[in-house]
Amino acid sequence: MFIAIFNLNIAACQLPNLLLTPVQLMTIVPQISLGNYIFGVEEDVAQIFALLTSDLRAAVTLGGYSILRGIAAWALLVPFFTFAVYKILLVFISKAMPNK
Repeated sequence: MFIAIFNLNIAACQLPNLLLTPVQLMTIVPQISLGNYIFGVEEDVAQIFALLTSDLRAAVTLGGYSILRGIAAWALLVPFFTFAVYKILLVFISKAMPNK
């Protein structure tokens, strides 16, 4: 929808998503751990991921709320990271495109 409204190139919009997939996957465990820490829950995230290979139902049952707490931690962090990335990009863009 966003791409159609602003008439953007689909490939150019998907490329950053594909390039950042490894980063997204690397942040799953820290986000879940942070969510558990914020909500004061003592759960071993490694145990949940070990269960994924042996018993998916037990992993979902045990880790379902941990995943929700990880999503809540992500939602708390996103505004700060977005602001930081905006400020950093603003510096680079203002140098690349000086005012006339």
